[in-house]
Amino acid sequence: MKKIINKIKFLAVVNPVIVIVFIYMVDLNYVGIKALIAGSVTILCSLEFYLLDKLYKLYENTEHK
Repeated sequence: MKKIINKIKFLAVVNPVIVIVFIYMVDLNYVGIKALIAGSVTILCSLEFYLLDKLYKLYENTEHK
């Protein structure tokens, strides 16, 4: 379980970087939409990382009991 959580954490860190790079590679007419999408992806991934951290702490608490 710990390995799975760590792999998902890694993907949560790498995912926004990949998405932001692809957003800036795509030619969008409206410049503000790029920042909006990049910010939204970053916020969602940080929320995912936070929830994974909570899951990991829950896993550690149940493992020691």
